[in-house]
This record gives sequence, C-alpha cells and structure tokens, in this order.
Amino acid sequence: MDIILIIALLALFLLPSFFMMRKQRKQQEELRSFQQALNPGDRVISAGGIHLVLTDIGETTVTGELAHGVEVTMEKIAILRPADQVSPADNTSTANGAHHPENDERDR
Repeated sequence: MDIILIIALLALFLLPSFFMMRKQRKQQEELRSFQQALNPGDRVISAGGIHLVLTDIGETTVTGELAHGVEVTMEKIAILRPADQVSPADNTSTANGAHHPENDERDR
C-alpha cells in the first residue's frame, strides 16, 4: 500500500514537469529553426520589440533596416517572430484601421 502511494505522489509531481519541459523544448526548437531560416527582406520583430526588415544575415548576427537609411546589427537569437504575425495586443492599436473616437479631440 505504501509503495502505491509513493508512486502516485511521484507521478503527481513528475509528470506535469515532464510535459512542461517537453513543450518548452519544442518551442525552443521551432524558434531555432525560424532563426536559421531567416532571409534578407524578411520583416521580423526582435526581443526588444523592434520591427526590422532584414538586409544581411550572418552566422550569429543579422542586420536590419529600421527606417530608410537606418540600419542596426543585432544577435540572431534576438529575433523572436515574423512581423506579420499578429499578437492579441496588436489588435487594440489604430494600425488595423479601427476608428477610435477618443482620438478625435486630440487630432484637432
């Protein structure tokens, strides 16, 4: 009876952590493959939230254009996702063409 209780407690604590580690490992592998597949011209977002159009890809660094004639170089591991991937927070901005009446007063 005691051995069954011990096994049940071990399973209760070890199985959830095992599944979480597996999910994190899968996400890390997807990110690594995305970073290895970067090409010049790709629109990406860095870990700091900087939107770039990539102009040059090195082995460990990327160079991207922030604005016309303004380029930055950063580590490839800082690139997190493509810029065309919309996050839920992006839906609240006016960039999607939504009209926000509270901005009418400010724009006058």
